[in-house]
Amino acid sequence: VAEAAAALGGLDGAAACAGHRRDRSVLRLKDEDVTDALVPLVGAVRLTRALARHLGDARRPGSVVLSTSPSAFFGVARQSHHAAAAAGVVAFVRSAALELRRQNIRVNAVAPTARSRLTEDLPLFKRVREGSLGPEHPARLMAYLLSERAEGVHGETLGVAGGRVYALQARESTGAFASPGPFGYAELGERWDEIVA
Repeated sequence: VAEAAAALGGLDGAAACAGHRRDRSVLRLKDEDVTDALVPLVGAVRLTRALARHLGDARRPGSVVLSTSPSAFFGVARQSHHAAAAAGVVAFVRSAALELRRQNIRVNAVAPTARSRLTEDLPLFKRVREGSLGPEHPARLMAYLLSERAEGVHGETLGVAGGRVYALQARESTGAFASPGPFGYAELGERWDEIVA
């Protein structure tokens, strides 16, 4: 951050775009696979912290955009370690956005579905015509989120797949209420559809 600020005459924002892919089933997952999958999360935290300190010292507003994955919300077979790290980025974005909003620093995430060196051999991209789902789509969304035009956007995770941009959000169902005491085992089963609706 210091080097970039010195070279550019100042710094208003930064994006972290790190990716790593290693297909492993849960039963074959090694500890080092999990540790390696966490590198993008650790990098996102370090970049956000360094930029927030820089912007705070300069008393300037700014923006951080972190990359994550739709797997944080939907899961992917043989990618549980990556999905867990991606979910960590989403949770970090929500919390950091709450904390840093007072300093006028925005923190958001982009979850791209894009053809890249990392993904081009996946089955999804074998069925999609060449030239679609290119990296220019997430790049433009990230540039927008870094710009002043997105000054009201805080703590969001936005998906992008070609020309489609959408919000990825966790939800809380209305649930069911036990009365008068805690749910019994049988009642939990009987009211399951209401709980998860």
